[in-house]
Amino acid sequence: MTLADRIGRRPPVVAGMFLTGASVFGIILVEGCLRGPCSRVCLVSGMALLYPNLMILPVDAAHPMWRATGMGVYRMWRDSRYGVGAIRIGLSMEFVNAEAAFYMTAILMFVSGTIVYLWMEETHPDFGTHDPPAPATEQPDKTVPHD
Repeated sequence: MTLADRIGRRPPVVAGMFLTGASVFGIILVEGCLRGPCSRVCLVSGMALLYPNLMILPVDAAHPMWRATGMGVYRMWRDSRYGVGAIRIGLSMEFVNAEAAFYMTAILMFVSGTIVYLWMEETHPDFGTHDPPAPATEQPDKTVPHD
């Protein structure tokens, strides 16, 4: 049983976004020899809270008949944001400096965490406000042959 199964999907996502944003700020603001290890531990911990639970959300919300398609759409948007983020970071480093890229990343993590905190519905069936999809009652008519 995972943490998200015990407390719901939303709290780890929110905590992960805020912890990741705080660790990126820590990379910029903290001085001394412990800056690197401490910031990395916080960054990895935040992503460990955030990322697996983001993968569960489309599965919880999708009807079993189109769950795979829902995951594909989620992955398309997730992967396109990687490109947009890389361009944004590159532009801020080109036109301002590297420190500005870190500030922008941290601020966007906090903004994302705030949006999730305010608007995201809990999708866990036992804790949530989101109505789970109806179970699949019919089987698909056609099967896909395996190569």
